[in-house]
Amino acid sequence: MTRLSVICLLVLLACMNTKALLARRLEAKLTEVSTNNKRSGFFLCSTNERQKFFLNNALTWSKIGKDGKEKILSVNWQLVDQNLYSSYSIASTTDVSSTKSFFALTKDNLTAEDNGEYVCRLLDSNKISKAEERVTVVVFENGLAISPYRVEGTTGQAIAINCMSNEINSDFFTNHVVYMSHMDKFGNIRKLSENDTLIDSATNGTFYDIIYKTDENGIRHYVLTVKGLSKSDEGMFICGIETKAGETVAVTNISVTVDAPKLGISPMYYIQIPTDMYANFQCACLPGYTEYCQNYTLSWSLIGRSDGTFQNISIGNQLIGDPQLYHIIQEGSAINMSILAVVDNKTEGDFICSLKDDYGDELASTSVPVTISPITLGALATTNAYPASVRLLCALGGTVGSRRYMSFHTLIWSHRKDGVETTISRNGHLAEVLDPKKYTVVFDASSHFVILDISDLRPEDNGEYICRLNNSKTGNVIREKQVEITGKDTRRFKIAV
Repeated sequence: MTRLSVICLLVLLACMNTKALLARRLEAKLTEVSTNNKRSGFFLCSTNERQKFFLNNALTWSKIGKDGKEKILSVNWQLVDQNLYSSYSIASTTDVSSTKSFFALTKDNLTAEDNGEYVCRLLDSNKISKAEERVTVVVFENGLAISPYRVEGTTGQAIAINCMSNEINSDFFTNHVVYMSHMDKFGNIRKLSENDTLIDSATNGTFYDIIYKTDENGIRHYVLTVKGLSKSDEGMFICGIETKAGETVAVTNISVTVDAPKLGISPMYYIQIPTDMYANFQCACLPGYTEYCQNYTLSWSLIGRSDGTFQNISIGNQLIGDPQLYHIIQEGSAINMSILAVVDNKTEGDFICSLKDDYGDELASTSVPVTISPITLGALATTNAYPASVRLLCALGGTVGSRRYMSFHTLIWSHRKDGVETTISRNGHLAEVLDPKKYTVVFDASSHFVILDISDLRPEDNGEYICRLNNSKTGNVIREKQVEITGKDTRRFKIAV
């Protein structure tokens, strides 16, 4: 290969890598629309991937609230929880000219509960995040708002907290005061400022500063700077409006943690688990915080989707929940949980991983939503009169998803006549005692179907042909369908499905 060829090849590879990076680039923005005193939020996320890409990959919208917990709202074209449909909608489209795909999440009415961040993520087929974009939401309530929605600080760091008022009547502030206070984790409250005047400029090595300004939209900003952050600053910073007589008119707050550990769940989401399928999750402290998981206790719990009930699953590596549904393994400082998706949706809801200290106080938590996807079984049959033969088809329906499903499930065809049942095939393998010239079986594990052809059909072949979906490990029958063949003459065989 010549030097010029090598250079051209390197340039081509560089262009391909650049194209791959650009293809996964995300853009996210929020457009707000006000109608009838109601503000709706239109969250738009775009990527250069075409719609076909999302058959094996995912784009998610999630929300991080004031408590720091993240909740998955949508995956590709659907919301993860039926209860979300009362407040949200999700839609997607492709711009043919630019080949961009757009995923639009709409929130009907933005309220103070929406203060926080909405996160758009692109995940590969292994549910690993490849790119993300965040949109910050600030909603005024009773003329008051605060930003950021939450502070996760480190010792010695300086942070700025913006208390905002959209009260447009300037006379209002001749009789009212905007104040900021700090409440520690023991409930002790200390007022720090009133309007643009500091009341307490330093405490326990922490120094404060306050700046006031009005922007072009008439919104008043009271920015409190906290310098030299320490554990004593944990708790809440409070922003409020009160009369000069001390009567509270409006109040809001943000939580502050200092040097707090952070947890991660892998995989990050699991929108649907097919019936009778295991899903595996691992919870661990993120890099830089592993010592917390070594010194304190990780636990799993569930908030059920159907009734909202809370149930403990494990504390450390000790299983508390139903051993038929859950399995817990400790792997170093991480806790692995397997859950079994059952028909009655006992394992559907938000699974929470928490880190607690020796006193049972929660240091950190994160969650993952789980939805059960019902599996169906369908069967049909066709016959030929000359020569007499029958073709039986059995196929799984629903969102099977995982390619591993058939690794521990079996599709079985059997024949029952006069109370005697004989197995014909298991996952495409014909029983050795049967004649392969009479019976032909085609099995597709990836498409989840099995076809049984029976030639030279005779009256003794009458009876019920049963297709079953079995769990290969337990032998439990998950689904069952049957086809009945009747008739005394090869020209008059009848089929009932």
